[in-house]
Amino acid sequence: LAGPLRIVSLAPSNTELLFALGLGEHIVGVTRFCNYPKAATDIEQVAGFSDLSVEKIAHVRPDLVVASRGNDAESLETVRQMGVPVFALANNSVAEVIESVLRLGRLTGRQEAAMKLAATMQARVDSVTRRIRASLSDAEEPVRRPRVLWGFVGDTIYTAGAGTIIDDVIDVAGGVNLGREAGEGWPQVSLETVVDWRVDVWLTSLRLGDGSVAEAVKTELARMRGMDGWRQMPAVRTGRLVHVDGDVLTRAGPRIIDAVELLAAALYPELSGEDK
Repeated sequence: LAGPLRIVSLAPSNTELLFALGLGEHIVGVTRFCNYPKAATDIEQVAGFSDLSVEKIAHVRPDLVVASRGNDAESLETVRQMGVPVFALANNSVAEVIESVLRLGRLTGRQEAAMKLAATMQARVDSVTRRIRASLSDAEEPVRRPRVLWGFVGDTIYTAGAGTIIDDVIDVAGGVNLGREAGEGWPQVSLETVVDWRVDVWLTSLRLGDGSVAEAVKTELARMRGMDGWRQMPAVRTGRLVHVDGDVLTRAGPRIIDAVELLAAALYPELSGEDK
């Protein structure tokens, strides 16, 4: 390894990127949310989400800290003043994740591994894009992209607006993110608004418990069909509730491509049996 020998990761997405580049054995500090791959759970925890312990970071003697948007800026500045380089990632799109792979590769001396990983990720995205384009153009009648909304069912509905990683995943997977209508970031919307949007596909990240995805989706659909407002939604009437694990869908790491492929297959079922 030509780059840093001891690395601290301050976001689960960063941890996943570093492991994907073959740098797992060089990670000496992670957050308490870094749970993938499993080996990450054996690494010393030096931070939460926005909070981090300067003392714990100093204790593991890092050569590099890979930070993320949301980390405490004041604490990061203290780390810099300790003489430890801090490299921050802020990925809000699939393309930015792929670019971050290349940037991390250059920074850590893993350029070859980074180029291979980035090329593989891009090829998978290109395959999805190409197949969706062909499906839309080959249809006998005009086909519009499905209207998608991400969120959890309840009195308060938070969704993914413009500029979020979920917004970009929906777009790349061939959907139209209705959350953009509510603005940027993570806006709150009313049930009345959601019903008016006539959602074709409800995207969610259900907490599954001990059951399977299919069981959780079936249970959630039954609950939605028993609720005023929700039962009138096209997505509920047709049973188009799509589950993608929250860690896969919201972490700007290598598995974001899995999220794109899973959602694309749900939005365009006719593509699921085709060769990639």
